[in-house]
Amino acid sequence: NEGVEPMGVDTPLVDQGGYPRNDIDVYRARTLRNRFRVLQTDHKEIVEKIEGLLVQLASLKDPSKTQAEAEERARRLAPKPKPKYDALTGKWAV
Repeated sequence: NEGVEPMGVDTPLVDQGGYPRNDIDVYRARTLRNRFRVLQTDHKEIVEKIEGLLVQLASLKDPSKTQAEAEERARRLAPKPKPKYDALTGKWAV
């Protein structure tokens, strides 16, 4: 059929009148589209899992980096000394 859009993932399965298109197997098209969506979801989950494992692998590869980060975090969260006003110099000192 000329002028008829071929079946794709997003093309409508009905014609302008709302009837199923007669040039495609609608049941098969819906089944294939469903399988495609399931595979897309599975792919997304696997990619997210791989990304998380890569982060873990990177931290295992260089444990000194994670230790240094933990020490830096501890220094930043440690209580800071309160500044005191020095009346002789007129300045604040730690």
